[in-house]
Formats: sequence, structure tokens, C-alpha cells
Amino acid sequence: MSDRIAYLSPEWLRAASDAVATAPALDDDVRIGFAVTEAPDGDRSYDLVLGPDRVAYEAWTGDSPLLLRLPYDLAVSVATGAESAQRALLDGRISLEGDAGVLLGHGSLLAGLDDLLAELRSRTDY
Repeated sequence: MSDRIAYLSPEWLRAASDAVATAPALDDDVRIGFAVTEAPDGDRSYDLVLGPDRVAYEAWTGDSPLLLRLPYDLAVSVATGAESAQRALLDGRISLEGDAGVLLGHGSLLAGLDDLLAELRSRTDY
């Protein structure tokens, strides 16, 4: 039995949630939506929840105050560390829809999630 997981699949979202469960909690409840277009199996959307009771990746609810939209190839580049999400945002390759202020003050937590996802990254099929 293989422990490989397809990127952005429901199994990957569960494994990512498990991986980031030890991230520091926030005082507020922050939800950031991601819409990944042009994925091999169709567009994928999910939420990153940063809150006082959990940090998790969840199925997209459609009510996040901020939605980041990016193509699959860029999502893979960011997920694998080949590209910086911050650089892609500054270059306009990730589009922001909604309240960009949601990102303010959470940069170090978001950057720390990358370290927590390292083991999952090593067994993800992109």
C-alpha cells in the first residue's frame, strides 16, 4: 500500500490539517480561501482556517473574507518551495479577491506552516 497522496485531494487536505495541527493558535478566527485553477482533475478550492481552536485545511465554504486565486502550476511551485508565495503575490500572479487585510499580521504563522508541511510534501504527488 502506497502512502503517496495526490496534491489538493480530500486525502491531502486531511493530511495537511494533521500536519499543521501543532501550529500556534490565534486569538481571532481567520479563514483564507484558495481557488486553484487548471488542476489536472479540475479546479480545486479549499480554506485555510487559522483560529483559537484549530489550524486546518478544510473544504471550501465560499464565505472566506479573502480568496487567493492561482493556477495549478504556480500552486505546485509554491507548495514545493520552488517559488515564493509573497513574490507571486507581488508579481500579480496570485489574484486577491476580498479583504487583503486578512493577511496582515499573520505572515510568520503562514511561513511556519511551510515547515510543518515538509513531511507531507515528500509524499505528495503533484
